[in-house]
Amino acid sequence: MKKLLVTGIAGMMFLLAGCNAGGSAQSAGGSQESLVANADDVKKAGGSIDTNMDSKGMDDKGMDGKGMESMGTGQGLSDMKKIPEFKAKTSDGKDVSNDIFKDSKLTLVNVWGSWCHPCVEELPELQKVYEKMKDKGVNVVGIAQDSSSSPDAVKDIIKKGGLTYTNIFPEGKLLDAVMNNQAFPLTLLVDSEGNVVGEPLKGGSDEAHFTEMIEKALADMK
Repeated sequence: MKKLLVTGIAGMMFLLAGCNAGGSAQSAGGSQESLVANADDVKKAGGSIDTNMDSKGMDDKGMDGKGMESMGTGQGLSDMKKIPEFKAKTSDGKDVSNDIFKDSKLTLVNVWGSWCHPCVEELPELQKVYEKMKDKGVNVVGIAQDSSSSPDAVKDIIKKGGLTYTNIFPEGKLLDAVMNNQAFPLTLLVDSEGNVVGEPLKGGSDEAHFTEMIEKALADMK
């Protein structure tokens, strides 16, 4: 618990300081290893990706070492049955709202942060899912948790990763819900009306697992 307290304080100070991940992200190369360079800097600065947790069903690495707990205290997206109504901007400055879900049978929504090693590490896997499923009525949408504090770092990761699916810079109620998540990354499946389908995935994953989730959800929706 002592280590958790120290880690939590360090993580909170880091978030309040605006993550300051832009420099490391901008100086990184184009490989997958470069995409996680800024998360490695977080570790060196005193933050921790693998945080110790209490005895609530998690091991001593927290989310099996695949994510980072949030500092939020209210209801997060992982607890919601429907995505809250929102209006926001995408990473390239376009207007976006809940209407983004209407044209797809299913949308995989991935909540991530530029400071989170497991988040950044799985982005190429999500791009593969998008390319494979976009012609099958399935969309992929990212929500960048630290887009207001570290927009340049987020945009740099998106550019260097060659991510072509929509990434949202959340505002208002959507931002509140994102900041109150219990773990990052977080992946949800959402139907055309914005309802969350099935159980959320807390922690990093890969193309095969994401595809399995999608196919199961589509089968259940028939």
